[in-house]
Amino acid sequence: MDLGFYKGEENGVKIPDRRTLGLFRKNLTKEESALVNLVAKTIEDALYTKGMLLDLEPAGQRTEKERASKSTLYRDTQDKTRELSRMIKKTLLKQLKSHTKYNSIYKDEEFLDLLIHISLSQDFAKEGSKVLRTLKESKVPVGATLFYYLKKYSLEEVSDVFTRIFDITFSMAEKSGLLSRRTKHTVAIDCHEWFYYGKQIEGGFIVGKKPERGTLRCFKFITLDIVDKECRFTLLALPVLKSKDEQVTQVDLVKRLIERALSKIKIWRVLMDRGFLGAEIINFLKSKGLEFIIPAKSSNKAIVDSKLLEPNPVAVIKGESMGGARVNLIVIKEDSHRYGFFTNIETGLDDDKMAMAIADFYSRRWQIETGYRVKKYAFRGKTTSRKYIIRYIYFMLSIVLYNFWILINGLLIFELNLKGDRPILSAKVFDAVLYKTRALEDVT
Repeated sequence: MDLGFYKGEENGVKIPDRRTLGLFRKNLTKEESALVNLVAKTIEDALYTKGMLLDLEPAGQRTEKERASKSTLYRDTQDKTRELSRMIKKTLLKQLKSHTKYNSIYKDEEFLDLLIHISLSQDFAKEGSKVLRTLKESKVPVGATLFYYLKKYSLEEVSDVFTRIFDITFSMAEKSGLLSRRTKHTVAIDCHEWFYYGKQIEGGFIVGKKPERGTLRCFKFITLDIVDKECRFTLLALPVLKSKDEQVTQVDLVKRLIERALSKIKIWRVLMDRGFLGAEIINFLKSKGLEFIIPAKSSNKAIVDSKLLEPNPVAVIKGESMGGARVNLIVIKEDSHRYGFFTNIETGLDDDKMAMAIADFYSRRWQIETGYRVKKYAFRGKTTSRKYIIRYIYFMLSIVLYNFWILINGLLIFELNLKGDRPILSAKVFDAVLYKTRALEDVT
């Protein structure tokens, strides 16, 4: 009763107003105030760990009148940016297993600050440390110390940490209204190569690739992204490791990605490049009731056959066999260029128009290519390290920061009531806000 909780009309509990809360806190003793702060911090820590905001409003809650004041919107936007940035750092700190000892010179947050900075500035650890040292008053570890810190993580630890962070980020995006479990999403699965020029290392971390830029080797990762027009978001990323049968490994990874995605969202269509073309993957997607579009190889007989595309520039071959899996093959001719797609989408009566629509729909996959270029050139640090754990952390962090950047910009666009999806917060400003924002000093 001292705080003002009591039953009002129809036996409902009435929450105390701001004035009552202010008077209540003013009359607390030092011990009582410390206890309230401890409880508040415990609740806040639990919410940050789950990726939740205390003041996050679902889309559509604010009225036009509330959006009207530009000064208020600017102030609210700055506050929201700082709050989200603080939550990002706190989330990362909470999930990363501490490898610093009690007498360590540097705190976990100082390692994280340097890691984020070199990621967003696309710099090497050595130079990034020097730059950050001139910008911050707090201590900054040198590049060699950062690598010594990161090498303590195992592959399993890093995988578990970033999987949890992906889950938390998705929960944040869902609660803010940027993603929905009710909506059917289009997803794209793709492989990303990080060129490698050093000697072969043990562990199966280096995989072969087609000759390009003077190398036949690379670190390889596979991702699943939502590529809807209104949303681009990476749900999960996995490492591709060398094995005796790489095709089986790729199939297993695709299954893991799809199963994981289906546990969070409804999938409408799956877009993949021709490197995933195979009966086992096709049959798996069909067993899940998912529509898919996969480009055919240019050497396919139906694409090479010139008679097939006369007089129409579009042909649909139904029930084409792909290693025992029955699919439809769409063949299209544009000037002298021929290409095709394997799909299980029914074309209906008007085959030509539907075929062109499917080909146009596949162009959405290029959103993932654009997103990957952003992750590579705006969110990934540079390194010549041959240690796989370093490369793995760098790659995974680039995706996490990309997701957080998408999340913050989505929320800001909603707060400012703008149309379109052009980012408001650039990667460089995002970097500045992150390393100027401090998480709680006693994070453990």
